[in-house]
Amino acid sequence: MNRVLVGGLLVSFFLLMLVLGRLQFSERTLMGMSLYEEDFYQGELKPLLGARFGHDFVLINFWASWCEPCRREMPLLSSQIEVLAGLGTQIVGISVDSDPLLAQEFLYKNSTRFDNIFNGAEIANLVGVRGYPTTLIVNPQGRVIEAFVGELSLEQLDSLMKVVETRRIDGALELKRAW
Repeated sequence: MNRVLVGGLLVSFFLLMLVLGRLQFSERTLMGMSLYEEDFYQGELKPLLGARFGHDFVLINFWASWCEPCRREMPLLSSQIEVLAGLGTQIVGISVDSDPLLAQEFLYKNSTRFDNIFNGAEIANLVGVRGYPTTLIVNPQGRVIEAFVGELSLEQLDSLMKVVETRRIDGALELKRAW
């Protein structure tokens, strides 16, 4: 009996470590990826990100209407649009729902006020998203500079925005040196 219990605990522990390792792995592999150079940019992302290329940072949020953490996170993101815009950061949601009507209904009921792409499961797979919600911060050159898997709190969103502020200041200093 004790061997079965210990064996079950060990299996559970290793499965937990595997899951946690995958989440950490997906965040690490997303870092530095260039969304403007990859094939998926030529499809659905181009109309939304194209006008922003070279100008704004973009917060991309992969989500689904069936994902409870995603549902809780959406009002937070929507409430921070003006704050993020003040930092030169736009929000783009990418729904991975198989039925875009479910995603659209959720957005409408929750008065979500930022652009969204529907049927984004293929984009999520190409990018390497492993869990939902996943939030990426993309710099004006199209590089992923931060990745976060899981539901964002206001404090975590603030931390991501501090990275944007630092990168924006660093970029301005580099431009000033170039002159």
